[in-house]
Amino acid sequence: ALAGIQPAPDAVGFDKIIIKPQPVGDLRWVKASHHTVHGPVASAWQKSGDRFKLQLRIPVGASATVFLPAKNAASVTEGGRSLDRVSGVKFLRMEEDRAVLAVPSGQYKFVSR
Repeated sequence: ALAGIQPAPDAVGFDKIIIKPQPVGDLRWVKASHHTVHGPVASAWQKSGDRFKLQLRIPVGASATVFLPAKNAASVTEGGRSLDRVSGVKFLRMEEDRAVLAVPSGQYKFVSR
């Protein structure tokens, strides 16, 4: 639960994944994975000052909706690049204090403020 890995409500065999990390209290990091029929899903996050780092692995044959703690979309990068320069990653909306992103299978290193 703290890593935020869960199937989407309409998922079949974890083909649609929700990643919604749960940073609580003074907890500084969490790392977890879950084996699915498509392969492992992995989520590791770390808080440091006003930065939130999230590393993800989404298996081939799956996609994810990611709820990333962030001030705004402009404060989010993946692999050191702004979201508009990352192929496949789509900013969907802000939802309270989270940027909501759509990502295809692959490995990602998000950083937000």
